Amino acid sequence: MDCHHQKSAINIAISAAINMSITLISRTFAIISIVTIVIILVFGVDFSGASAVKDNQDPVHGCEKRLHVLITVRLVLELDLSSKGGTATLSGACPGASKSMIGCLEFHDALRLQEFFVKHAQPTSRSFPMYTLPLSAFLELVELSSHEDMMKAERLTVFDESMGKAMFISHQWLANRHPDPNSEQLQVLQEGLRNLIAGVARVSQPVQSELFHGRMPCPTASELRSSPLYVWYDFLCCPQGVSECASRDRQRAIGSIPLYVAKCKYFVVLCPALVHAEQSVTLSYETWTGRGWCRAEKMAVDLAARSDSCTIIIESQTHAKLHFQLLRSPPAMGTFTVESDRTRIGQMLVHMVWEKLNYYLEAGDMHNYRLLLNEQKSRWFQGLSMDPIDGLLEGFVTDADPFDQPKEFELARFLHQNGFRSPLERDSAGWSPICFAVVKGSADLVQSLLARGADPNDAISKPKKELAMPKYFSLLSLAVVYHNQDVLMTLLSARADVHARDARQATAIMWAAVANDASGIRCLCQAGADPSDSCHPGINTLQAACSFASLDSMAELRSQAPSLSLKFCLHYALMFQGGFSEPISFLIQARADVNEQFEAEGKMWWLVMKLQRIRHTFNPSRLTLLSYHHAGATPLMFSILSGCFGVVPLLLAAGARLDIRNSRKQTATDLAQAVRAPSALLEKLQQVPTYFEDPGLPTSEDTFFI
Repeated sequence: MDCHHQKSAINIAISAAINMSITLISRTFAIISIVTIVIILVFGVDFSGASAVKDNQDPVHGCEKRLHVLITVRLVLELDLSSKGGTATLSGACPGASKSMIGCLEFHDALRLQEFFVKHAQPTSRSFPMYTLPLSAFLELVELSSHEDMMKAERLTVFDESMGKAMFISHQWLANRHPDPNSEQLQVLQEGLRNLIAGVARVSQPVQSELFHGRMPCPTASELRSSPLYVWYDFLCCPQGVSECASRDRQRAIGSIPLYVAKCKYFVVLCPALVHAEQSVTLSYETWTGRGWCRAEKMAVDLAARSDSCTIIIESQTHAKLHFQLLRSPPAMGTFTVESDRTRIGQMLVHMVWEKLNYYLEAGDMHNYRLLLNEQKSRWFQGLSMDPIDGLLEGFVTDADPFDQPKEFELARFLHQNGFRSPLERDSAGWSPICFAVVKGSADLVQSLLARGADPNDAISKPKKELAMPKYFSLLSLAVVYHNQDVLMTLLSARADVHARDARQATAIMWAAVANDASGIRCLCQAGADPSDSCHPGINTLQAACSFASLDSMAELRSQAPSLSLKFCLHYALMFQGGFSEPISFLIQARADVNEQFEAEGKMWWLVMKLQRIRHTFNPSRLTLLSYHHAGATPLMFSILSGCFGVVPLLLAAGARLDIRNSRKQTATDLAQAVRAPSALLEKLQQVPTYFEDPGLPTSEDTFFI
């Protein structure tokens, strides 16, 4: 028995020794793995980048291998070498190590991986030269020649910003194989630029922009003449050949578009209402906004590392206006002829966002850095399977374990990357951390901040003019503007007030209508919001949705409140967004009156129109022109006064009359001649038969004639 017990004791001792050895070896391996990965991350050792370049492979492939290594290391860190209860714990994997440091390792490397990807996604060394044509030479063109022909004729110049200013032309092609087979767009652009430079026409401010922001400076003839101008036009400046070399250079040029846009002072949207040769559809500003590549070009302007660029929309030879868009349109949500371009644009976006974040940091603009950092997924990368850039601020340290306390760790990381010291502080622009968490679309972050005392009824304390957000813009309004439904439900569960009003007296449902967030409208109505609500200067939710061509919102509001009146909805649809055909067709099918005459309902609207009418006599603009002629004007008149010429045929086909006169005794044809509408439109108006009965002018008691 003693011998047996002795052998058992020896076996137990041997087993314990073996287990201790295995534990020691495993822990040593874990520590070595951690040290190795830290060296890789800190010193930038690349597992395969060099070989990838050497073998002419995609260098981003090396980035993927590094990610596989990270996953392996994370599994090692999650091992429970002590095997207590079979539950993996980080502390058991690395005794004595700082959990916050190990947790941060994963996030730091994610940042390095993104940096590596960005570095190789759009390398400057592979960019195509920015060929341009001097404006004087461009105005002499009779037709558009291909890039190859222009190069043979030695007419192109590689642009450098020391030479003057550049102008990027963004447009849709009018045929499948040629951008402008009949030189229709070319003639509009040439004549439009001549008129602007000569001062015959001028760049105007959109009605909604002036109404929201007041009068803003527009490019003048003297400014356009102040320095040499060079034009970038895709067909002229990008290779068009079918050879392998031309195709390769064309792809390089396409990849260089963000660089071209960043060098341009002027970004010109060329969008006259013209018919596509093969597709027989009218191309206009509305169709331009729907194209993925057009959206990407405009987004390159927004993300360019400069703040002085100017976007001009040219609708005809005599009509040009500044671009105003309340909500940016994600490029990936647009339409593409080649589906693979959607992914390519995603790669370009990562590079542009990275550069813009750095630009804001270097400029010390922390507010816009925070906004861009957090709106990536909700706005820029929507429709893409790409993770947003985590952040650029170093030195993150926390005691929270990323595996045991994921929400605490996420909150600490969020506050650090946004430069906040406290969950309840507010930045210089009046935004608190929970405002950015709502923009980010993270319900977990919002919940964590609420648990730490954040107010579900918080709001920005200063206006954000470039996004048309007034003072006291609520968290609910932010949630619907960015279409973050999970966050919206989290706030509603925390009893956020659906009736809270901002400085324009608008509630969240008003902004959901503007932002085309139908599901947001549905959730807010279920929480007690009023679908017939209104705000300054006297616009209800349906009219607001019409004003911004928010078709989904229009349909949802009609569903929630079938009794909502269509009164003046056509006018608002033509006054603000630019007369998009889909909302106009929706309203016509809903039996909106195409010959309804406008009335300034309410004292505030009357006051706005009165003041703008007075201003029209000495400082005219699109808003003052509309105010001067608004009383008794029909939707057809509004389309002409607002420059929405593309929807005139739609209104005429629906029965719009030409014999009706406004309070100033002007017909639609009179107004078209006064604003120098395109000759084709004038001819069409003259061909339409008129009625001879006088429908009279509005006689409502609250109508004010100005």
